[in-house]
Amino acid sequence: MSDSNDKQIIATEFALIRNLVGMNSKETAEFLEVSIDTIKSWNVGRNDAPRHAIEQMKALYYQIEDRASAIIDAQEAMIDEIGSIPECVEIGIPGSDLEAQEVAGFPTVSTMLTLAALVSVGCDIPIKPVKRGSTVDTRGAINARMLGEANKNDE
Repeated sequence: MSDSNDKQIIATEFALIRNLVGMNSKETAEFLEVSIDTIKSWNVGRNDAPRHAIEQMKALYYQIEDRASAIIDAQEAMIDEIGSIPECVEIGIPGSDLEAQEVAGFPTVSTMLTLAALVSVGCDIPIKPVKRGSTVDTRGAINARMLGEANKNDE
């Protein structure tokens, strides 16, 4: 017969989701607008994370997953169009959390790296995460985005 005190929490639901989105405690505290001590308490199960915090983290994961699926779909369409698998596709990673927020709508660079990992796992094309704007291809993507936004504003 097992005593309930023998049960040890391996990980909390909150900690599992936090790890899945790729954010550290400091980033998560900033994202959820709570203290780092609160995040640490939720991670180890000293206090239960409120449902709204868990739901916010889940929503962030779904946002990352949806964007990764869209990128994978675009890469598969590119393969169909050119008839072969490119050697590599670069994914521009913002250089700061502020850039991640402004450009990609993600709270941190870490969440962008999670996105890159999901794309890598779900796609046949090898990916190469590079600093956004540091290569010809990622500068071209920035220019295309800016041109698209300018055209939207002209309409």
